[in-house]
This record gives sequence, C-alpha cells and structure tokens, in this order.
Amino acid sequence: IPWTADDGHGWGTPTWLPFVTDAAALAADQQEGDEASMLSLYRRLLALRRSSDALRAGSQNAVDVGAGAGDGGGPDGAGGGTADHVVAWARRFEAEELIIAVNFGATDAVVDLRGHVIEGSVRRDVAFDGCLAADEAVILRR
Repeated sequence: IPWTADDGHGWGTPTWLPFVTDAAALAADQQEGDEASMLSLYRRLLALRRSSDALRAGSQNAVDVGAGAGDGGGPDGAGGGTADHVVAWARRFEAEELIIAVNFGATDAVVDLRGHVIEGSVRRDVAFDGCLAADEAVILRR
C-alpha cells in the first residue's frame, strides 16, 4: 500500500515488490478528504461494520437475485443485463437484515432485490432501483 506520494511511498526500507506506476496518485495521503476515494469507502465500511450487529455477528445466507433481464425487462421496463455475475448474501441479527450484492460483471445487471442503499461503491443513501452497474457493490437495508 502506498501511504504517501513520495519516492518510498511511506516505507522506510525498499519493498520487495515494485510499486505500480501511478502509486503516488493512489497513495493514502492523496485520498485523504476525498469522499469518493477508496480510502473514504473503506473507512465508511469499517464504521458500518462496527455499528451493525448483523455485520459483526449475524447469520449469513446466500440470496437469489433472479435471472435478470437480458431482454430489457428491468425495473420500469428499463434495459439491463442478466444477473449471472452478481453474488448476493444476507446478514441477519435479530430484527436487522442487510443484503450485500456485488456485480462482478463488465455490464450492468438487473436484480430482484429491493431496499435502501446504506453504502456502496458508487452510490449511498438512496432507494435501490434494482440495477447494479458493472463492478458495483451495495449494502441494502430492507
């Protein structure tokens, strides 16, 4: 992990693997204060885990997301791809239920899930519309 944008990227000794070419731009100190950064997302996810009994101690079960809609039969008739590349699971503890859904595909996917997006890689604090963008992950509260 590049911690700083300087030559050593925050490591006191040479690393045994080289850093990627754009390591300076990806460094943690460069992401500080950027709400859209990976650093901010990780911090929000850690805070959510600390505050959620379901994420810390809840049961975990796979969730069927449906076949999707390769024919454009998504929510409100919108287009969308199949859900073949989507993995989803539920975390439950007492009355709290969260659904985590991840689209590992290169195209959007329509899924048969409803809830409020409490955190996500692209959006948060919105009603879930049933469509996951390519490479998108969401945590839904039912």
